[in-house]
Amino acid sequence: MAKEARVNILVLGQGGVGHEGPFLTDTIILLSLKPKSGDAVMLSIPRDLAVPVPDLGLRKVNEVNSIGEVREPGSGGVLAAEIIGKTFDVPIAGYVRVDFTAFKELIDILGGVAINVERAFSDPLFPDAQGGIAPVRFEAGVQRMDGARALTYVRSRHGMGGEGSDFARARRQQQVLLALREKLFASSTLLSPSKLATIVRSLDRNVKSNIPVSQYDDLLGVARRTQGKTIAQRVLDSSPDGILSDQTGVDGAYLLMPKEGDYGALARYVQGLFDHEDLRIEAARVAVLNGTGETGLAHNAAQRLEETGAEVIAANAPSRNWHESVLFVLAGTKPSTVAFLQWQFNARVIDAQPPRELLNISTARGTKEVDIILILGK
Repeated sequence: MAKEARVNILVLGQGGVGHEGPFLTDTIILLSLKPKSGDAVMLSIPRDLAVPVPDLGLRKVNEVNSIGEVREPGSGGVLAAEIIGKTFDVPIAGYVRVDFTAFKELIDILGGVAINVERAFSDPLFPDAQGGIAPVRFEAGVQRMDGARALTYVRSRHGMGGEGSDFARARRQQQVLLALREKLFASSTLLSPSKLATIVRSLDRNVKSNIPVSQYDDLLGVARRTQGKTIAQRVLDSSPDGILSDQTGVDGAYLLMPKEGDYGALARYVQGLFDHEDLRIEAARVAVLNGTGETGLAHNAAQRLEETGAEVIAANAPSRNWHESVLFVLAGTKPSTVAFLQWQFNARVIDAQPPRELLNISTARGTKEVDIILILGK
């Protein structure tokens, strides 16, 4: 494993025995690692993504693990890795399947995790253990969560204030996984034989995987090389700039499909998760200005750009009536970044100096001059 250029591991989260739909995997994350460098990307796959299943046609991806378990107990994870690997046309080295019990136990063994809740939200429809509802609320700010609280945080699906989508939930799941990584590799964990032994016993009881024991040392070494590095976080979604679209199945069920039904484009996106290394090397300084009346457009675009290694300033343009997205290139040494912005935002390069008012906004937000100004249009 350590000698391969890229290793893909499928992480599945299920309720487990005793929960409704015990084998439905509402958490599906493709973890892609570069063993030599320690670079990593977490890609959240939405549970409603339609994937081709032999003999069954298109099915929601969160059903595949359950389909495998019905066919042959213990084979759900293997089938999920096979189907997702074929859909994205990438090899998957193995899967790790975690249930609610394992998730809660691991966090409690580690003494809880510190989570920065970016915005307060309430979920009036959160399910309780008896099939009823138990409304929950999370205040904004950094807070320590035990296993039960963290599980509620990542499971909430009906949150108010912008937290009611599966895409928002996927981002919260990634957030908790990153916090878990920090606790697992903290000296207080690694230097405590009793804590490590307790973790191993819990994982052995509640976690299923087809990764050979002989590869554990290699995998642990790769995980340690991610220390100190920012793990890129991606979510497949149906936003205007996303690669998926909202659809209705023949039975009336909500589905997510690749735009224009192009599974090839979806596969190319997943295959290219590390394609932005040239952007990280360029480390361009980009001003993203919202040229429309849509709130949050520049902020959302800035988040995507920061994943590529760019240094980003987000603000509103002086005029909010731009009908197309445009680029002003102030430095000619960032060709990969320019090409990416053209593709990602369908932006046209304007071969002229930007108006002084745009430069003033860009420089006012930082101490250095920017390389590129991106104005987002309607």
